[in-house]
Amino acid sequence: MTMGRTRAAAALLSATLVIFLGLATGAGAAGPPKIQDGGTVVVGMLNSIPGNLDPDRPSGATGVADNEVWNAMCETLYDDDAHGNTVPLLASGPMTISKDKLTMTIPLRKGIRFNDGTPFDARAVAATFNRDITIPGSARRTILGQVTSATASGPYTVELHMASPNTALLGGMTNEHIMSPTQLAKLGANFGSDPVCVGAFMYSSSEPGQSVTLVRSPYYYDKQDVHLDKLVFQYEPSDIAAAAALEAGDIQALDNVPREELKNIEDNGFRIIGSLAFGAWRIGINLGNVNGYQDPPYSNPGTPLSSSPKLREAFELAIDRKTLNRVVFGGTNVPGCTPLSPAAGTWYSTTVIPCTPYDPPEAKALVQESGMADPTVQLLFSGNVQGQILGEFVQAEEKAVGIDVVLTPVDSATLASRTHAGSYQAYIDTSSQVKADPDWIYASFMSSSGVPSNVWGDANPSLALDLDNSRKTVSDQARETLYRAAQKAIMTDRSLIYLVHVVNRAAVSSQIVGAQIRPDQDLRVALAGYKAG
Repeated sequence: MTMGRTRAAAALLSATLVIFLGLATGAGAAGPPKIQDGGTVVVGMLNSIPGNLDPDRPSGATGVADNEVWNAMCETLYDDDAHGNTVPLLASGPMTISKDKLTMTIPLRKGIRFNDGTPFDARAVAATFNRDITIPGSARRTILGQVTSATASGPYTVELHMASPNTALLGGMTNEHIMSPTQLAKLGANFGSDPVCVGAFMYSSSEPGQSVTLVRSPYYYDKQDVHLDKLVFQYEPSDIAAAAALEAGDIQALDNVPREELKNIEDNGFRIIGSLAFGAWRIGINLGNVNGYQDPPYSNPGTPLSSSPKLREAFELAIDRKTLNRVVFGGTNVPGCTPLSPAAGTWYSTTVIPCTPYDPPEAKALVQESGMADPTVQLLFSGNVQGQILGEFVQAEEKAVGIDVVLTPVDSATLASRTHAGSYQAYIDTSSQVKADPDWIYASFMSSSGVPSNVWGDANPSLALDLDNSRKTVSDQARETLYRAAQKAIMTDRSLIYLVHVVNRAAVSSQIVGAQIRPDQDLRVALAGYKAG
């Protein structure tokens, strides 16, 4: 993304935040309060269950929880700032590309150590990249796409060598967690059992599916900015349980506050901070995943929705997004139908496609034209209060046009396992879109070739071609054209029907300062602490 596009994206996102959030996140005129050293913060995670803490292994849940942990203990080469702009973190400057567009060069910061005391340098970074692209089943293989190898061209300069151009690679670098080569050599495929990276905190222990405990690192390059002794990331099984844990003082922060709990939580001594997110609430429809998402080729499962494009169109026409946002979310999110959120800034504004309108009469007509007598759809959803309310709203909307929706509540782990296995017709979830660059959601999750995340089995050849070409082109304008075409194909296929763009709100104790919530939906508390005095 060029600097002009970056400034435009920041301006659009800032304006969107002012319109939709109305949340005070700045310090008062007296300046920020002083922070004391010491203490523990327990973060309740309502977004997902802690998964495998190996960046190369697909998470067992949505991945958001892993990102929250990784942000504290496993830093990346680049990061997205609060406005969605890509900025250097462990890198010392922007990536550069060779004239033949087959070599990308990354300069690195000096004087940094991993949390085992070993040096962070070009050879260490190259080791992470080479593991990413060679380890079987790597979750990073798709992001790195055409990268064939990484080499250290100098002590603090890494070169990525590609079989073909991939101009979207910079966006993927914001999720490139650099691992200690010493720990990789020691643990190999079991790196996630005791991960070592560069971070303000270092891994201490975990209870699988329940919690991860981190302790302050003595090796961190900016350790003077780290105040807490310990961070605990704890899974909360429901919004009711999370609210009760806040009130009881069992947790001091919650990464996602349900709208019905906003006022109660504020009244109990917590601040609400927020950001328009990259993610969205959506309905996923199984078009071809019958053998598991990692086992193409895809084939039609023969359900009413997968068998009839007209029925899928009717399904979307039956949903009033504005009313849904008001009734289900209390008006706290942003109605929308596109995979990209307005938080993506210029990428959103240059690729946006008009939504399918709310039209119940047309939906009824299409149900009749589909030839499906009394169509029934089984709809999975995460069985918390918010999911139940949303599921019941969709159920009522569909019933009004002649589609019977059977609601099936499950826990988050079951939802993930069933969608991965293809054991579903349709489901409701929030997308784990965590980057502004469209490549993250399109090529990483929607391609039908060699991708570990296309759980919908959408094998549209035109879509696959657009996504392949989007990585080969060198101009933002050409990428915009291809992403617009890809977005149109996704919205026409309706493997995914987007409902509202999420305004993510987190709660933190009023005694804690320095916590942030970003468009990637992650609550960041590594540099937070308790007020002094």
